[in-house]
Amino acid sequence: MDIEKLTKISIFTALVFVATFIIRVPIAATGGYFNLGDSAIYVAALLFGPLVGGIVGGIGAAIADIIGYPIFVPGTLIIKLCEGVVTGYAGNKLRSRTKSVVLWKALSVVLGVGLGAATYYIGTNYMAVFGNAQLDQVMWAAVALFLGAFIILLGFMPQTQTSWQTTSIILGGATMVAGYFIYENLLAALIPALGIFAIGEIPANIGQMLVGMTIALPVLRAVQRILPPEQRGL
Repeated sequence: MDIEKLTKISIFTALVFVATFIIRVPIAATGGYFNLGDSAIYVAALLFGPLVGGIVGGIGAAIADIIGYPIFVPGTLIIKLCEGVVTGYAGNKLRSRTKSVVLWKALSVVLGVGLGAATYYIGTNYMAVFGNAQLDQVMWAAVALFLGAFIILLGFMPQTQTSWQTTSIILGGATMVAGYFIYENLLAALIPALGIFAIGEIPANIGQMLVGMTIALPVLRAVQRILPPEQRGL
């Protein structure tokens, strides 16, 4: 690993830490929190590849968890590392298929429908908001429709670059959502006194992924205009 790559890792590890730590919205169901750290992971992974994305994601987010959320440190280290690796690896593979427009559209439909349906099911069955079944169904249906439409719309955008980046981020983000669900279920089984309700964090983590993507995409476009591929090591 050369000095240039170590410099990139150091800078983006710090960015992931700051983005994760600066805004924390607690999630009562699990004792975790909503944050913006995923945006920096996506940018690092898609600019510099899976190695940099994985290292900065795992280390930067885990360091942030040490302060206030130490029980999540082992899980965060592995989950965010995997998120960065998957995003970067998918980006490298999909970038070379920029002419496969049908692929982006098909993937965006599958992911949009799947995540929207999961959000509706979890919301209506496990996350009552109004205390009225019909109102809750209407609200979660609206959330699910917006979520699914947003993902599909991004996948159908005419800019091919945005399409493959979106698909890569969603694949990495889905890894993060699944990873925390598994880890929190493990914590709930090992330490019942924590009162962790793992499924309750899935909609929040999906939202965290989408917010991270919304921040990362314009940042990626701006950086890629001034930083040629050879300087990114791609």
